[in-house]
Amino acid sequence: MVGIRMPDEQQLPPGPRRDLAAALHDLYALAGKPAARTISAWIRDQDDLPGTLSHEGVSAVLRGSGTPRWANLESLVRVLVEQQRVGKADIDIVVTRIHTLWRIADGGPPSAGEPSPAAPDPQETEQYEETVSDAETSQPGAAPAARATSQLPGRHRKARSSDGNTLDWAPWNSGIDKRLWRSSRKWGASMTSRDQASSAWARFKRTGSLADLDAAISAFQAAAQTAPLDHLDRAAILSNLSGALRTRFERTGSLADLDQAIALAEQAAGEGSTDNSRHPAILSNLSGALRARFERTGNRSDLDRAIALAERAASEGPIEASRHPAILSNLATMLSEVGRWEEALAAAEEAVHIRRQLAETNPDAYEPDLALSLSNLGTMLSEVGRWEEALAAAEEAVHIRRQLAETNPDAYEPDLALSLSNLGNRMSEVGRWEEALAAAEEAVHIHQQLAETNPDAYAPDLTASQSNLARAYLAAGDLYRATQLYERTLVDSERVLGPNHPDTLISRNNLAGAYESAGDLGRAIPLYERTLVDFERVLGPNHPDTLNAGGSLAVSYAQAGRIDEAITLLERVTADFERVLGPDHPHTLSARNNLALWRGEVGDAAGAAAAFADLLADRERVLGPEHPDTLTTRENLAHWREQVRGAAVHQSTD
Repeated sequence: MVGIRMPDEQQLPPGPRRDLAAALHDLYALAGKPAARTISAWIRDQDDLPGTLSHEGVSAVLRGSGTPRWANLESLVRVLVEQQRVGKADIDIVVTRIHTLWRIADGGPPSAGEPSPAAPDPQETEQYEETVSDAETSQPGAAPAARATSQLPGRHRKARSSDGNTLDWAPWNSGIDKRLWRSSRKWGASMTSRDQASSAWARFKRTGSLADLDAAISAFQAAAQTAPLDHLDRAAILSNLSGALRTRFERTGSLADLDQAIALAEQAAGEGSTDNSRHPAILSNLSGALRARFERTGNRSDLDRAIALAERAASEGPIEASRHPAILSNLATMLSEVGRWEEALAAAEEAVHIRRQLAETNPDAYEPDLALSLSNLGTMLSEVGRWEEALAAAEEAVHIRRQLAETNPDAYEPDLALSLSNLGNRMSEVGRWEEALAAAEEAVHIHQQLAETNPDAYAPDLTASQSNLARAYLAAGDLYRATQLYERTLVDSERVLGPNHPDTLISRNNLAGAYESAGDLGRAIPLYERTLVDFERVLGPNHPDTLNAGGSLAVSYAQAGRIDEAITLLERVTADFERVLGPDHPHTLSARNNLALWRGEVGDAAGAAAAFADLLADRERVLGPEHPDTLTTRENLAHWREQVRGAAVHQSTD
């Protein structure tokens, strides 16, 4: 059968579109070169396919006339592959490879989780907040009320919309490895080790199963062992194995996995050539792994090195435009860890700018990434008190992801839930309580549905979104529902993650904060004390989360009238924050605020005024004169100066 002919090179010159057409013709030939009307009927008869093609459309695609929408092309690929009677996993491998060629032909990059002819994308993550209890005192002369902070340093859940863990290999000579389907009608028999790794990782991304993640790691290890030492793929394979191990660390908390991930990332960075676009992404992934270890151990040297590597990755060329935003986003996150807000915002805004331009030319390829960058930008704008701008970014992220989820709910509903949860936080910051609760409740509803279908993958996200909803209740003044939900979230965290998981300890600290907000110090203080002991045991005494727990306990001591204990603990926590995070970090400044105020409460009004004067100068320099924390400090300074003047007048009249 002659069938539809492949166009010659004059009709379709060498390049990405010809590579795509050649790969499709291989599938078409193996399917027996059926008539275009037959193929169109196959597509029409299958209800579970994402798109459709008329027989004219089938002919046009196989002739290389234009680049179709991916949903339609995927439907064509699947019906052609199914004629070979192979398993779903093998079908997915071919669909993934065709998708890579389609994105290149359509002017975009290979997407996350696919083989790529370029470099591994950095493991960009979405900042996902779920904390209440880094309390700052803001009411001078009265029992201080806990104020929710935007986040704990380094305690963000990983979004499923990340750019990370891509499976990228060196370019194929003809655009696709035709051995996959030419050597056998059973493609699985001809899969290379890197194909097996690709299939295993794709399966884990679908299921979220720890067993599938273990299988993916084993497949990556096999690929790394079989790759020649001088092979172009080797650095990318090592980087991807590192990313898979880091993912397992995030699921299990195994430091051995994280240490091995860092060692492999170091090896990948050393083996990768610095004169190609692969190397900045590898450096960025190493930077992310070091930051993850800082989050776990509190070792500041890891964070300092992570920042240096992230800065190098962002400045080292050449960097593909499609990958540059992920590197910038990771740099922004690193810089925000140490309070370098202006630089962090500049990097985050540049990432949004690049992705917005890319999305204008190719929305199907780049809108998901734009939403991710907008969500992260919103969190950073919130950190510096630019709440209206933060809300606008969060609303745009939700708008994009809602549209994507309407088209493909399986792929985008998890990301929509993350954006809704963050939108709830942004709404709370500007006092729009009802809308904040509506967004947070919708996020919980989506995660409940996802967790019912796939608890391995989504139960941890459900506990995080429940915690954010409880936070919204607390911000709206509904202490009863906030406390109930925090109690339930703690039970769920202990069941899903285990009693010693850092996120479980955060849930317990948040519950203590809810008790404190309700005035129930009899329950809050013992829970804070127990949680602090467990943070020290699990994360170490110098970890930022441990220091936050100590600060929360100190404020609760002060509220209970145990002022001497509170000041002693605050002095220690403040010194430790300055040593671990640096003098300009917001948590260091917050600890200084609390220490100054409680010194004033025990009668040292002059000392409190002097401390607030120093703090005001630092907050104006670091956060700006109009940041809410700066305004709080200015109010506290005015109060204690008035106390000093009042005391002086009283003494002069005696």
